[in-house]
Order: sequence, then structure tokens, then C-alpha cells
Amino acid sequence: MRYNLKFARRVMPDVMLGGKMAVIAYRRNRWVIDYYDEHKRRRVKTLPAGTTKDEAEAVLSQKLLQLQKARLEAKLKNKLEPINISEYTNGIYFVQKKSGGPIKIGYSSSSIVMRVRSLQTANSQKLNIVGWIDGDRTIEKKLHRKFGDLNKNGEWFYPSEILIGFIAGINFSYKLQEMEHNKRH
Repeated sequence: MRYNLKFARRVMPDVMLGGKMAVIAYRRNRWVIDYYDEHKRRRVKTLPAGTTKDEAEAVLSQKLLQLQKARLEAKLKNKLEPINISEYTNGIYFVQKKSGGPIKIGYSSSSIVMRVRSLQTANSQKLNIVGWIDGDRTIEKKLHRKFGDLNKNGEWFYPSEILIGFIAGINFSYKLQEMEHNKRH
């Protein structure tokens, strides 16, 4: 699809999508929107015949807002980085799919690593341990109540900024403890 670019008009030049500008162009008596979606794939949308330039710009503005919202939601999806823990560690764990999404808050009285391996058999996507704390079932239940408004299903919770921040804080404090321990020895 080639456009006669002398009729193309750049709309909202400050907005970059996937490194490219979003443009509208008039082609074959129709307005066409050319943009890059949230996955950085090029998209072309042909508007119905009779659409005015102002309507085409309004559609593009709406599309740009949708894309910004999708990018924001993707950031909120917040893929946490996996952590390494000992094969023998037990306690409360936080698990998330490698691609991001809901977070499981669970408890293992034996090995967290072995528990996640058993969860992995029922899940087609790679599961990562993204955090853990010392604790028992009582603390697990308290965490379930604390993040109850984020509950998706059972022990799986939506990854809000609050939950992500909580897990990141735990991981940061463990890293500090580890660094202090390594300085002493």
C-alpha cells in the first residue's frame, strides 16, 4: 500500500509510536490512518467513504489514546524479575508467569523451588519465583487479606502497583541484608 504523500498530513508530531509517526492520508477518496500498535506492528485503518478530515483526526486521536492506555496497562502488568533462592528455602513465595500477569501468593512448608516445579506442571507458561519471605500459613492468610481487593482467583492476585511495590521492597531488603552479610565475611 503506497500513499500519495503529498496529501498525507502528519498528526500530533510529538507522539511517537514504535519509533514512527502516526499519519493520516487521503487515498482513493478515503482517509487512511497509518500507525504502529502497542506491539510495534504497523497498522493501516481505512475509514468509511464520506469521512471528513476532522473526523479522521478525531479517530486518530482516539486510537492514540487507546494505544497510550494499552502501554500503561502493559507497564502495570509489571513483569517482576525472577530471583534465585536455595533449593531448601521454605516460607511464603510470590510466583508470576515469565510473561507477567497475575501473581500467586502461596506457602510451602518444604522447598519453595519444589512447590513451584509442581505448579509448573499445570501451567504452560514458565513460572518464576519473584519474591519470598520467611513465614507460615498465618502470614500467608494475612497477605491474602491485605491484597484481597486484588484477588483474581484463589491465591492469584492482579499485579497492582501496591503488590509489585511490596514484593520489590521485600527483594530490596533481602539484597541489602545479603550485601551486609557479604561485607562482614
